[in-house]
Amino acid sequence: MGDLDKSVAQQGKVIPFRSRRRERRLLIVFLALLAVVAVGALLLAGGGKNYDALRRAVSYREETRVQLESSGERIAKSYCGGLAVLDGAGLGIYDKSGALLNLTATPMETPALRTAGKYALSFDAGGKTLELYQSGKGVQLSLEAEGSVFDADVSEGGYMAYVCAGGNAKAMLHVYNSSFELSYTVYSATRHLTGCAVSSGGHYAAAVGLGQKDHVFDSTAIVYATNKKDPIAEVSLGNQLIYDIYFMDNKTLCAIGQSSAVFFDVSGRMLGTYQYASLLDYDVCAGAVVLELGAAQGGSADVVTVGSAGQELGRISVTGAVYGISASGKYTAVLTDSGLFLYDKKLALWSQTQETAGASGLAMCEDGSVFLLAGQVAWRYLP
Repeated sequence: MGDLDKSVAQQGKVIPFRSRRRERRLLIVFLALLAVVAVGALLLAGGGKNYDALRRAVSYREETRVQLESSGERIAKSYCGGLAVLDGAGLGIYDKSGALLNLTATPMETPALRTAGKYALSFDAGGKTLELYQSGKGVQLSLEAEGSVFDADVSEGGYMAYVCAGGNAKAMLHVYNSSFELSYTVYSATRHLTGCAVSSGGHYAAAVGLGQKDHVFDSTAIVYATNKKDPIAEVSLGNQLIYDIYFMDNKTLCAIGQSSAVFFDVSGRMLGTYQYASLLDYDVCAGAVVLELGAAQGGSADVVTVGSAGQELGRISVTGAVYGISASGKYTAVLTDSGLFLYDKKLALWSQTQETAGASGLAMCEDGSVFLLAGQVAWRYLP
């Protein structure tokens, strides 16, 4: 036995056999993992815009054009990768390729549309008709309210709420569960209810009450836990008309009014208020409100995004005519007479085009694409 063999034997050590093939395999695995991490970091960079760009490249390999059923006054919202379009004749549901999936012939004098997740709720504001559509399953609920419907809402979890005029009460709030069954009702004997919202899981509902305080009209947000009879909180919204109320998340609400947007939680704790002089239009996206305001100095309008604490996230001044604003996910789109402009939540510009082909309407999609509408045609713009 040589000196080296003796030394190894005396120390009780064994030199392991080293396989070049095994080392090469480990190196390949390591490099593959490193590539996955690098690709993941690249996709998440820029606030997720790179990931959305990949989604768009995979989902929309051909141009999307939608032949609309009517060219009259209508409401259009992005819906499950496609488009939901409501007019006085009914609701049309189009898939991401532009094919018509469903058309409901339900006449409405003043049609209103709410979308959330897989659900699209159409109702006749001031009338009595409501219809709830679920993607892939069709109309799940069609009903006639007891009195005139003032507002309605649907959550991503499939819960629906509406407020209407009541018989012996001034107004009623109804909540339907995700099985499309009436599960909660509130009768208001002292106040008219003009707006409503329901949380994603259906644990909370809110209504806007219109009453009098010191001989002056006063709006109040009334919050209900849907397993309790009495309200759990009330928040004064001031002497203003409230246009909309909605849940920003399961426990945070925003009321958009004539002169301010008010933010609060289900316990009634005030989170913030954003004041303005002239509200022209509004929309909502993930964690923010998008407001089109009359311009304070020059221009035709200011577009502002506001966070859930009432803080201004971004502001831009728009010159020329504004045809519409639309928000979804982390994106905001502004359509003007000079083109289409896409922004992030802080209103940093990230895409624009002047090729709008006379579009007069738009619908922002969660993945960053935008539907443009003109006449009886809608098409998808891909940044």
